Amino acid sequence: MPFTLDEGYGKPRSRDEHAPLLKRACLPAVMCGGTDAVNGFAKHERPLEAALFTLACQESVRAISRIEDDYEALDRCLDRLREWLGEDVLCSVFVREHGRLWVVSQRGYSAIPDGLAPDEGIVGRALCRARVQLVSDVRSDPDYLQAHASVISELAAPLVNGNTVVGVLNIESKVPLPAEAGEVSALLAHRLALRVQAIRAEPALDLPALTRLFLHSSSLREVRAIAELAARSVGRLLALECVQLNLLSAVDRSEPAGFWRRGGSVARPVSTQLLDRIEESEKPTGVVSMLRLDRSMQEAIGELGTASIVWIPLRARGEAIGLLAGRATDAVSIAREQAEVAALVAAHAAASIYAAEALERERMHAVTDPLTGLLNLRGFEKRFQEELQRAQRLRRPLALALLDCDNFKAINDSGGHACGDEVLRRVGRVLARELRACEVAARLGGDEFALLLPDATLPEAKAAVERIRSSLQQDLALARHALTVSAGVTVSPEHGAKAAQLLREADVAMYQAKMTRKTMSRSRVKPPINGRRPRRST
Repeated sequence: MPFTLDEGYGKPRSRDEHAPLLKRACLPAVMCGGTDAVNGFAKHERPLEAALFTLACQESVRAISRIEDDYEALDRCLDRLREWLGEDVLCSVFVREHGRLWVVSQRGYSAIPDGLAPDEGIVGRALCRARVQLVSDVRSDPDYLQAHASVISELAAPLVNGNTVVGVLNIESKVPLPAEAGEVSALLAHRLALRVQAIRAEPALDLPALTRLFLHSSSLREVRAIAELAARSVGRLLALECVQLNLLSAVDRSEPAGFWRRGGSVARPVSTQLLDRIEESEKPTGVVSMLRLDRSMQEAIGELGTASIVWIPLRARGEAIGLLAGRATDAVSIAREQAEVAALVAAHAAASIYAAEALERERMHAVTDPLTGLLNLRGFEKRFQEELQRAQRLRRPLALALLDCDNFKAINDSGGHACGDEVLRRVGRVLARELRACEVAARLGGDEFALLLPDATLPEAKAAVERIRSSLQQDLALARHALTVSAGVTVSPEHGAKAAQLLREADVAMYQAKMTRKTMSRSRVKPPINGRRPRRST
């Protein structure tokens, strides 16, 4: 007989009340049509009946209707599903937080993938498409992520609240799921969406939410991403108008590393100068301080409605590295438990930012010449490939220039290596000063430098290099270093499409320039006799 989803909340019924249905659903496949296969599946893979699956969803809705605690409701729902469908069914509920899917309840798994990216698995596909994904045979689905070796079918139903997918209900089965599974699970998915949304909207960070937050934060490697996550988490936790995270190490301290404001707010970050003024006036000393602002300070901020500021210093390895500052339009009272969680979030953010900055410094050291501060050979090769790919994609020219200091050995011999190092540092400073933001300078080794000039034609590149070469020689002359610079220029695609070819052509042009004392391009140089380039002079 047909079953429909009952939206009432009567007493959950037991399996005994539906014994005839269960008995019929569990009969071997050979008893239904006398064949060894049903719908293409083997005898032991007989599909679940739609009526049984419908009943299981209906009873799960009834079971959770009067449970207040959201986590307990999710657990009870999954318990009810397995009670009716048996141990061949594995089920889980994911919540969407921090751009990923996290398990908040599961039954039947010893281990399950957690922290899934939106493009991972059938679950991720349901999230991205906001549509039910029913896969009758996961063995033929390339997106399937195996969590149990015996699984045959999978249902991933997006949990939608309003226009937002807040999570996913996932049901995996060791026997095929009925074709109607997606449709009949709609009411259950709707009820679960309300519970999952309540978990997402809860400002207090319980242990599971805090764990998800820290796991996600630990996976981030960029300072800005960590700062924005910390600002958003503290803002939601303390119900603030806005939160900003400022770092002492920032090159531009006028801009916060991270900023969050609640929906509908027009608040803007407070300037560093004003934060310094607030600190000087209020002298906060606590791990989490609530500062009441008088009218004059509110006027200075430019928001008369800002009644208070939550002040959380950031420290790592015993040193101050920044500040989390949140603003509230009303006089906010912070419970001790909230303050402790906010302090914990701030401490974790500070440690993560410190590690991210250390990693970035290591990355920079790996591609930076320590003497001049320019890119080294390794950094140049990587950037050269990136710029070549960009130029080819956009069909734009890319100019390469090689510069060499003439008679540099004589400076080392007469003034010593300290004098030679000072000359190289001067060359690095001039190149950094003369180039545009999109242009690149590197020290390839010794006294040889390279320039990348995106979008420059050959005449434009030669004019730019000649200007730089002239500026270099003037700067060196003022420092009483009698040194000239030779340069060779090539342009892609005119002189080649590959990095090695362009470097070779620019090298030949540079050595020709040494003989003429002019900036040379490969187009003006005849091919070397017998494939040999002019002998390098020192």
